[in-house]
Amino acid sequence: MLQGNVLDPSKPEHKLLKGEAMEALSKLHSLDVVHGDIRCDNIIVADEGGQLPVVFLDFGHADLAAGPKAFRRDMQDLKWIFKNLTDPL
Repeated sequence: MLQGNVLDPSKPEHKLLKGEAMEALSKLHSLDVVHGDIRCDNIIVADEGGQLPVVFLDFGHADLAAGPKAFRRDMQDLKWIFKNLTDPL
């Protein structure tokens, strides 16, 4: 069973996972799957020993892509998380 913590971009160690999160999302998109609900609650940072450091959860809004533009929202949402949730208010 996967064990980990919900992504918290305010934690210094989680800030460093932006590249891994983008790579994991790109792999999902390479299968023509659009997640559709990218938010911190749906991203788990696997504990040490996990195969992947970042895992996406809750595919209730997922769909098959209808072209490259379909992936844009997922990527924008993930970039927003790392940009806005890491900067202090």
